[in-house]
Amino acid sequence: MYSLLASVAAFLIALMIHINSGLIDYFGIHLSSVIIHFCGLVFITFASLGSGKRFLPKRGLSYYLYSGGFVGYFTTLFNLLAIGKISISSILALSLMGQVMFSLFVDQFGLFGMKIRKFNLLKFFSLLLTSAGIYYMLRGTGGSIFVPVTASVLSGFTVVLSRQLNSELSGKIGVFGAAWTNYLMGLILSSLVFIISPLFVPATKLPDYPPSFHIFLGGAIGSVIVILSNICVSKMSSFIMTLLMFAGQVFGGLIIDSLVSGSFSLSSFVGGVFAFLGLFLIKIGEKAQAA
Repeated sequence: MYSLLASVAAFLIALMIHINSGLIDYFGIHLSSVIIHFCGLVFITFASLGSGKRFLPKRGLSYYLYSGGFVGYFTTLFNLLAIGKISISSILALSLMGQVMFSLFVDQFGLFGMKIRKFNLLKFFSLLLTSAGIYYMLRGTGGSIFVPVTASVLSGFTVVLSRQLNSELSGKIGVFGAAWTNYLMGLILSSLVFIISPLFVPATKLPDYPPSFHIFLGGAIGSVIVILSNICVSKMSSFIMTLLMFAGQVFGGLIIDSLVSGSFSLSSFVGGVFAFLGLFLIKIGEKAQAA
């Protein structure tokens, strides 16, 4: 059951990015970020009230625990910078690549109180295999891809950092409380950035036609993803969950890309397989070190 929930959460991530692409086309990057966090906050508020779960933060918590929402804002921003420039499956694969790289860095030095697991030859070749797979997925993309590729990798860094902060916060105020606090902090920061953004970039001119309702669902879907992920993380091994999330996100993104474009990308599929094998070997190495 939990494997299914993790797979559903992974696919929803790919779907969320696709929906947010419509939002950014209409409202631009900064206003889209505000809308995503606002919709997510509204949804998690009603979900918390409906479930009877506490969601307001407690007093006396360390201020740094609230920074997870600020870090999460940058995850959203990095994804928005990449949307429309490269495929959804490539965005997800690069983000997961960033997560792997940052996780290896954390393990190398035992950051956040984690057990030290030194970088070794197996992890090196596994990382090369994953990189080769992602490079193959990006073949034929065309145009300048430096910004979307860099942004997608950086989103992986922020995912790991926010996950660490959120796990601590969730342990103190619960899953719903942590999710609600994160969306609130993200809304505050995204609103501030939106207010000052005209000082640096021209304001986005909205189209003449009204927006479709479905483009506002990204924030709500994000809330569901947070809830499902927090349910699964304590019920299944990190090894299995990581692989399921990788497969669900990358191959789910490949399915959505195929449906949108009307054609199946064999290079993205092959690249995704190699990237998955590289990640599998990395996790095998981590499991062996932990034994």
